[in-house]
Amino acid sequence: MAAELYRQQSVFRQWLQIGDEIVRARHGHSLLEAIYDPRRGPADTFDRLEITHPGVFLVQYALARLLLHLGVRPDAMFGVSLGEVVGMTAAGVASFEPVLISIAAEADIFQQSCRGGGMTAVLGPASLCDTLPDVEIAGINADRHCIIAGPSAGLAAAERNLAARGVPFQRLPVAYPFHSRWINPAEIIFSSPLNDRLRPPRWPCWSSCLAAPVDPGISGLAWRIVREPMRVQQTVRAIEAAGGAVYVDLSPSGTFAGILRQSIAHGSPSRVVPVLSPFGGCAARLSRAMELLAVAARSD
Repeated sequence: MAAELYRQQSVFRQWLQIGDEIVRARHGHSLLEAIYDPRRGPADTFDRLEITHPGVFLVQYALARLLLHLGVRPDAMFGVSLGEVVGMTAAGVASFEPVLISIAAEADIFQQSCRGGGMTAVLGPASLCDTLPDVEIAGINADRHCIIAGPSAGLAAAERNLAARGVPFQRLPVAYPFHSRWINPAEIIFSSPLNDRLRPPRWPCWSSCLAAPVDPGISGLAWRIVREPMRVQQTVRAIEAAGGAVYVDLSPSGTFAGILRQSIAHGSPSRVVPVLSPFGGCAARLSRAMELLAVAARSD
């Protein structure tokens, strides 16, 4: 979660500290103490929703603010699931503090209204999962990369089915079946500033929920982002059809860069640049990203 940048980059650190103070005042626990606990390792499970949801949002938002501070001016923001909320907040469609407060409250909302479950990444086409009972396709990232979601028993049964067919999969560190019908009970108490009329963004915001840029006049978008499937492949294809991009991956694990590469056609001029990794080297990746963006800016 970018510990190296937390030590070295004051702008990144300050935004994390601001967010930590907001969550601590509201909920009585520190995100930073949990995220940067020295007793934790990269392989340790990180699935406490009251920490992971605001923590992932905050790390990505702070990194976006750092890039803006360093002079990066994006042509557009593109996010997936919680990353959509990060992108829109960084683009100014809603204010940072109300959005963070709403995200930090989501753990209670889902615990009160939904039974547990999870999500699993499947290295295969979505057609492999179409007939699996008690799970739904929660997202399609590429031709051979999809996400399924379901209650615990149904997801375990689906994984046994996949294993019997020799299909690789990996359970994600998520305790609820987001992007599926099993979270429908939360809708009645779900709230977010992004459910209201949005302010015009400073930069276009591509939504993987809509597979299109966000219209400021849309309402109820926050719930749709949580509930509807993640249409990553469809969104990337639309961006590529519009001319492609230098995609700078701000996700804490850096794995989204790999997903993007699977969706970009061979021969595309687009480039994909991850910044963060659970295994360190973030400062060097940030430097490489800035160099590539400087070259891209000169070529434009």
